Amino acid sequence: MDEDELLEKIINKELTICETCDNIFTYIPQKVFCETCMCKHRSAQKKIYHEKNRANPEWVAKTNARQKAWRKENREKKNARARARYHANKKNASK
Repeated sequence: MDEDELLEKIINKELTICETCDNIFTYIPQKVFCETCMCKHRSAQKKIYHEKNRANPEWVAKTNARQKAWRKENREKKNARARARYHANKKNASK
């Protein structure tokens, strides 16, 4: 694709140029950054958020409690699925 064709597609809003890395991607309204730049930005924001709140004991306790509840819930679901598979296989084996 030559420069004129590229410029024409950008003007016709078929393609967009990323503001940080000048990568070219398909046009999506209100999207200014490519996926790689957005991932980098999100991970940087998460890192800043966690570093800021890591010193807060209340935040750490709340996060740990949430993770513990999530693990317990998923363990129960996993065990229920395994139990259902076991009984289904047991029924099929006895027939």
